[in-house]
Amino acid sequence: MVAFKPASWLVKSFALVALFVYTSSAAPPDDHRVVLYYQTGLASGDSHVSLLPLIQAEDTISVTHVLIAALHVIDDDGGLHLNDDPPNSEVFDEMWNEAAQLQAAGVKVMVMIGGAAAGSFERLDGDDASFEKYYAPIHDLVGSHNIQGLDLDVEENFSLSGVIRLIDRLKTDFGEDFSMHFRIAKFTSSRHGTEGHRASLVFVVRSTF
Repeated sequence: MVAFKPASWLVKSFALVALFVYTSSAAPPDDHRVVLYYQTGLASGDSHVSLLPLIQAEDTISVTHVLIAALHVIDDDGGLHLNDDPPNSEVFDEMWNEAAQLQAAGVKVMVMIGGAAAGSFERLDGDDASFEKYYAPIHDLVGSHNIQGLDLDVEENFSLSGVIRLIDRLKTDFGEDFSMHFRIAKFTSSRHGTEGHRASLVFVVRSTF
């Protein structure tokens, strides 16, 4: 998987739609998932790209999930960056306000962590003290903005024990209705490849979509 680019954005969204539909086979026949990735949120000149047309336009898109991307776990600026800035930066004030309006209209708002910029899951894969240090800002962000789920885009090595610890902690803190989508896109050895398959199976069993 490569970094998000406009040309691949829609393809990735359709791939997620297929996955959400597949994993929701017990849902009513008319149930559906239309997933939209919202990255950067700024046009040329740093002007805000509004989310509101998704619910206010005359011909609205029947979006069910908006995934705000991309969140990175780092060592400074409070431990998180949403693209190039801390998620509590004033540059995102309008985005968070609009995200709340989408939620009020019935759209589920999630956040994508990881992607092509490595480091987030390496930091979450240390000993217990290290995990608590890097997990705390994620916990606070989810709580402060009523984030309803996380899209875990793992494009770096992440141990099976690390996967289980993160999923179980999120479920403990935010409940069984907290949505997660998990992808392992890259491993560097056969051992990690095997562990990746096991991690995917564990995720399906332990989490909800």
